[in-house]
Amino acid sequence: MSNRIRAEQWPDDPPRTLPVLRTLLVSVPTIWGVRWWVAWSRGRVVGTAELEMSRTKENRHIAWFDIAVLPEFRRRGIASSLLATMAARVQEDGRRLLGTGTVATAPSGEAFMRRLGAQAGLTQHINQLPLSSLDHGLLAAWRGRAPTTEFRLGLWEGPYPEEELAAIAVLSDVMNTAPRGDLDLEDFHWTPAMIRDQEAAHRERGVERWTLYVKHRETGKFAGYTEVFWNHHEPEILHQARL
Repeated sequence: MSNRIRAEQWPDDPPRTLPVLRTLLVSVPTIWGVRWWVAWSRGRVVGTAELEMSRTKENRHIAWFDIAVLPEFRRRGIASSLLATMAARVQEDGRRLLGTGTVATAPSGEAFMRRLGAQAGLTQHINQLPLSSLDHGLLAAWRGRAPTTEFRLGLWEGPYPEEELAAIAVLSDVMNTAPRGDLDLEDFHWTPAMIRDQEAAHRERGVERWTLYVKHRETGKFAGYTEVFWNHHEPEILHQARL
């Protein structure tokens, strides 16, 4: 089922093998508080639900969920039943808001949320870049204009250095300036312990992180950074985060 939903939502991405999917399900940072439900029909999985009720200090009023139902089983109440089960669990935990995301390649998701009376909070765009069409000349021109006398570039392959961990946690706060639209969200703050917990999950999943950072030469302070994540089980794809 997972690969059928994946092909519908992300048609350019390759299917996942069972070992990769199993690792993704069990290698989750404990602080995220993830739970799953499965809908069966005659011994066959026809729907799934995932609920995240993070145990961070912030945003304890909201939980995030994802529901997937095979196309031929939609409009039969399966998604509604899964959502009701999750909503009851969320209310037991004292939360008042449920959030989710839909994708344009699977318009049934947005239609389902509108029937429920959900409100759109933020529209985002996901960009894909075939590396075969990358303009290396343009990249070289950009690097040539970089203010190298004031800033310097650096690269970390893998975990953050221990001596930089606290500074990275502080620098991550810049993501609180990212657009939130009408989403009811509080600022989120990473801690060194949370970062290490996430890195452990990455290792279990076979994910490598490469971080390109910029430091101010005079003060030694970070000016910014960006990262890509690469899973050796899915070598065709790089995921970029934090621009």
